[in-house]
Amino acid sequence: MTRLICITDSDFLISIIKGDDENHDLSLAITKKLISEEARILYPVSAIVEAATALSRRYSLPQLAQDLLKTFRDPGMEIIAVDSEAFIN
Repeated sequence: MTRLICITDSDFLISIIKGDDENHDLSLAITKKLISEEARILYPVSAIVEAATALSRRYSLPQLAQDLLKTFRDPGMEIIAVDSEAFIN
């Protein structure tokens, strides 16, 4: 069986960490499903930075932005670089 690969975006990251986001519950359910299916979840560094910036500036939630960034200190989180080589190959 082929392992599912999922690439997150900033909106998804925001909806997971921001409890009052309209997609919070759905995002959590999707994440749990992906984990239960042992999917490979990739986190582009650009999405992480964009989500943290939006939380801090658009939503005026700098502490939540810091909390988001702290979650990616976990070595189990698979952070990927975004560069032309990643998309060409």
